[in-house]
Amino acid sequence: MIIPLMYFLIAYGIFVAIAGFFLFFNLYHILMFGLQGFKTLLVILLYLTTILLVVWFSYELILAYDWTGEILLNEFISSLMPSIL
Repeated sequence: MIIPLMYFLIAYGIFVAIAGFFLFFNLYHILMFGLQGFKTLLVILLYLTTILLVVWFSYELILAYDWTGEILLNEFISSLMPSIL
């Protein structure tokens, strides 16, 4: 059985889209219902900085791979359990 690596990239894209939805959901609720002040602004900036750093690092890691490759599932399983198979 052959699994294209592109499937993992698509799954990652779906995960990032869901995380983006939660990002805007959280920011909306912090801005609309949170306390207005310096600490709230500091939390928002820290939250956005952390999210942007994670996205940047993951983007840099994703660029390092060739996503046109494939995984041969039979060879992968046999390399994990050579004595059983």
